[in-house]
Amino acid sequence: LYSDEKMNTLKQQHGVVGYLDDAFMAPDPVREALRHNASVHRVLVGTDKTQESIDRHDLINYLTQKEQGNGREACVIFTSHMQQSFRYHVSISRFSGEANENVLEVSQARMLAPGVTDEQKAQMQGRVTQLEEDMEKHRPAIEELEKSLSELEANGQLMAARLGEAKKTLTQLAAAQQKLKTAKKKLKANEVAASTDMGDRKKELVKDMMNRIKNGLSSLETHNQCHVHMMTSTHTMAGVKINQDGLIAAERKALVALNEKKASSEEIGQKYNDTCERFKESKARLQECRTRADQIAPLRDENGNDTPLKAQLEELVVENLEEANVALEDANNKVNSIDANPDAVRQYEARQKEMEEVRQKLEEETDAKDTKLRALDQERQPWEAALENSVSKVNALFGMYMQELGCAGEVKLSKGDDGTGRGRNGSSNNDDDRVGNFEKWGIQIMVRFREGSKLQVLSAQVQSGGERSVSTIMYLMALQEMMVSPFRCVDEINQGLDERNERLVFKRIVANSTRPAKNKSDPTDHSGQYFLITPKLLPNLYDMESEEMTVLFIFNGPYNFKHPQDWNVRRFIDLIRQHKRKASQALEDGDAAAEEDVEHDENSPVGINGEEEQQGDDSRIPLKKRRKSTNAR
Repeated sequence: LYSDEKMNTLKQQHGVVGYLDDAFMAPDPVREALRHNASVHRVLVGTDKTQESIDRHDLINYLTQKEQGNGREACVIFTSHMQQSFRYHVSISRFSGEANENVLEVSQARMLAPGVTDEQKAQMQGRVTQLEEDMEKHRPAIEELEKSLSELEANGQLMAARLGEAKKTLTQLAAAQQKLKTAKKKLKANEVAASTDMGDRKKELVKDMMNRIKNGLSSLETHNQCHVHMMTSTHTMAGVKINQDGLIAAERKALVALNEKKASSEEIGQKYNDTCERFKESKARLQECRTRADQIAPLRDENGNDTPLKAQLEELVVENLEEANVALEDANNKVNSIDANPDAVRQYEARQKEMEEVRQKLEEETDAKDTKLRALDQERQPWEAALENSVSKVNALFGMYMQELGCAGEVKLSKGDDGTGRGRNGSSNNDDDRVGNFEKWGIQIMVRFREGSKLQVLSAQVQSGGERSVSTIMYLMALQEMMVSPFRCVDEINQGLDERNERLVFKRIVANSTRPAKNKSDPTDHSGQYFLITPKLLPNLYDMESEEMTVLFIFNGPYNFKHPQDWNVRRFIDLIRQHKRKASQALEDGDAAAEEDVEHDENSPVGINGEEEQQGDDSRIPLKKRRKSTNAR
């Protein structure tokens, strides 16, 4: 990779030991495999002096310069500082040719630690034998020293503990200083990368953004049409509901009037029956009076001859039909005037006629109501089928997610007390039950967290807070698979969960938010960005290594204020005015890159000397989907 002359310079002036493949022993096939797969023959190994050269003499720039011709090339080098090791990986941007530096701290080896040779073992064995002989000679003195040592240890334990704490604090301080230097280097590399001319890339992004905007507008138009159709159907349903309520009220009013007419008719019929009874009694009395009259004033004598009374009565006999009708009417009037009500029959007939009209009108309105209910039922069927299809898909995903947790779950559509929307008695006479009482409809979540138990409705009276949180998260995950949204944001959704459930929930969130698109040509086929805001996360989460995920620590970076008094309001106002002038100039010139620089500066906290400070005391972690980037973060 490097010439002998440059390699000698690196070893003499910068403390470079050599290449990585020279730093270990291995069989030739293993060494060749590492060279081919890990390129260990192109990686440099340095010392503390190398780290000092990187910090003070810009060694990275010297390593990336090509020896022949212009341009720069990538490099990887390991350094050490204060018992810590670091890996510097420098890549070259394809667009601008600028170097992007990535610095990682190397942890101690656990499995492939360096061993010792047979010669070293023999030397150490001889050394051990010599030391054992010396120990036998000095054993009496050692015993006396051990007694003194035990006394000193009792007094020195406290001092040793304090010394250990001091060393630990010193090590942490040194590590923090090194992290500060590393972060500053990252910042410098990011600033260089941000200022790079990305014209071609920006054009591609602008073109892709325009396509997404067009697709979004098309989706909005489709949504608007669906919304108009839904509002029309809603208005129609509301009108039918209003007419239905009117018909029900009219029916009730007619039934009340009918009951009143029935009561009045029954009263008139009772009066008529009473009149008939009185008429019969009067007729019987008339016959009795006639019998008594024959006894008192007979029309014939004992010999059968007519008496003078008969002649007088015959003089009263009518001669024609008119006189008979008049006499009959007089007789009827006399009879009716005795006890009967002359308006009773007429009122009874009028009531019957009115009842018949009301009954006919009620039948017509009932037919109209049935027609509208049938039309409403035709509108309801496709809507209900689509709703049940969506609930079925959510149920399948929810059941799968709960099964991954070692539990069971089910989502179903509840339509009332007995599941049919007809009420507890199962009847369908009520019009609300016939068309569907949607006030009683809802989504019912059934869960089971223990083996041997049955599925139960999710509620605060049965499940614990953690179980309800897990069920809610899994339901949201299943529901979001049915939706298309550019991004989603949840706040502290992992709080209140035990460690096992929190790890499983985090795994599910990462799997859903990093799902690849099935149809890449469809701009709506994506899982969207997912922002998880939380004050803490569990350590050693296995899904943190996903390249589709970014972790941002808020108020916990190397450029926050060390003390609140470092805030300088006057300087901040001056910088804001200066940035606004730059932004105005950038808009006039059409320079979008300058505008991005202004926005970056406005979002940077400013200290009393215009520098960004370090170490806040709170952290909130947004988890979002991102594209893989070669720039150092």
